[in-house]
Amino acid sequence: MRLLYNFDTLSTDRIEIFRLRDRPCMVQPFRNLSLCGDDREELALVNPGESAEESLFYCMTQENSYGVLFDGTPSLLFGFAPYDRACFIPWLLSDGRIQKHCPKEFLRLARKIVGKVRATGIPMYNCVPAESKRNVEWLERLGFLINPVPVCSSGGVPVRVFSINVTTEG
Repeated sequence: MRLLYNFDTLSTDRIEIFRLRDRPCMVQPFRNLSLCGDDREELALVNPGESAEESLFYCMTQENSYGVLFDGTPSLLFGFAPYDRACFIPWLLSDGRIQKHCPKEFLRLARKIVGKVRATGIPMYNCVPAESKRNVEWLERLGFLINPVPVCSSGGVPVRVFSINVTTEG
């Protein structure tokens, strides 16, 4: 399942959004992205035994992967991985600069992006480490429903499932 929406139309003066497959020359600069602590820890939990660099590269090669430049430098990656043609698995990895320096603008853009994906009629779900309060707060602000009861992932890590579908008000 490929998203047909082109998020680059949402770019602003400081934030540029583009599909990574449309700009293969940007893959290498994003491979060197210095992730914030929460995202680095989350990658380690989700992909035990795999380096952050390997996980980043895997994320960047997915069909629905997007890069975000902040003030002209790589700052954030996000995407919507198709799962069994039934839903999208949203993900986001960041160095934290956009959220720190432009939180309102970031939230406004993120809500628009989530809204465009919701408009496809395909639900979204994923999980987030239960201890990652910052990520849980952002997901709630974007309109995702967060299961308040943590469950254990396949690796034994407590996670909270989040979801949004076309009937969820967000």
